[in-house]
Amino acid sequence: MSLLDYIVSYYLRHLDKVKHEHVIIHITCNVLFCIVHICTLLNAGTEKSIFPLPEPQDVFLSSQVKFDDLSKDLKKMNRDLTVCEKDVLTVCTNSSHEHIHPFKEKMECFIANGDFASCLSFLSFSDLVEYFGLKPRSGEQEIVPGHVFTLWFEFCNDFKIRWKRENKVISKESMTTEKKIETRKAHANGLVRVCLHSC
Repeated sequence: MSLLDYIVSYYLRHLDKVKHEHVIIHITCNVLFCIVHICTLLNAGTEKSIFPLPEPQDVFLSSQVKFDDLSKDLKKMNRDLTVCEKDVLTVCTNSSHEHIHPFKEKMECFIANGDFASCLSFLSFSDLVEYFGLKPRSGEQEIVPGHVFTLWFEFCNDFKIRWKRENKVISKESMTTEKKIETRKAHANGLVRVCLHSC
């Protein structure tokens, strides 16, 4: 886990407390400032200086998804996939070898992709929760995806506000530096001209 990942993890774990305790608000704002400052310094003045997180509005819309319905749909898909697997096995055992090859290979690939996709959807969420060290809210046994997206929305929103401020500061600094360089060049050219005319 990189330093930046650790800082983001700390921020996400303590975000709930931020709303209630004034001291933690100050600490967490400083942590967020450090995260944004590190990200802007890494890519300041380059083409990579784009907002590195999802748009807060997209994350908010994701938090509005009914994950219980999505979970039911995934379970139904797994049941349908199991039925499909049994049907494929029946067809393969009752068919002759000359007609079985394209069908069997394509269906095995289809079933493997379905198993992988459903397994991946569950594992990726579990890995995300574990990676950031998120804990369930009091009174809940497990972390609800909607809660994670709400945390991410608040983080992305705060991050974007700070990101814009930091980029404005960097832009002003670079413009000031460019103006100083142009002024020096103009003065240098002016001195040369004065010297040439007086000689």
